[in-house]
Amino acid sequence: MNVDGDLGFHITLGRYILGNGMIPSNDLFSHTMAGQPVIEHEWLSGVIFAFAEKYLGLNGIILLCALIIATAFWLIYKMVRAESQTLLIPVLVTAIVISNSMVHWAARPHLFTFILFTLWIIVLKKLHQGTLKYWLGLPLIMLIWSNLHGIFIVGFITWFVYGFGIA
Repeated sequence: MNVDGDLGFHITLGRYILGNGMIPSNDLFSHTMAGQPVIEHEWLSGVIFAFAEKYLGLNGIILLCALIIATAFWLIYKMVRAESQTLLIPVLVTAIVISNSMVHWAARPHLFTFILFTLWIIVLKKLHQGTLKYWLGLPLIMLIWSNLHGIFIVGFITWFVYGFGIA
């Protein structure tokens, strides 16, 4: 569940935000940089982890992470299944994605990227298919993603690569 101690920081940050109603702008949690300006770019992850821990304990965080992982893989399966004539291809693709991602199954903010990147690709595919009613999905996903984990930049890179491939 917690391979590097990062979870404790995120829970503490989330507790602070929930208790004070604000994101700290100065470092409150380290002894080497205490009081120095800081940007807590994963603040929303901390709030979600703290909320889960407050009401369900550490088991709540495990449940949350399991739901995030399972939902992401279910969405991948559904996306591939919608384009496949057989059951074998979506099962194999999903199995490959699962096996390649297992090393990252730790209770950390990057897990949110599993589901948000999948949703990002789904929206890009819908836009490519001409379903323009989904365009609002991209800024909405990005708004959430950019406050959950710093790898949101991959969304922009994927958008560029996807658009370049279409052109």
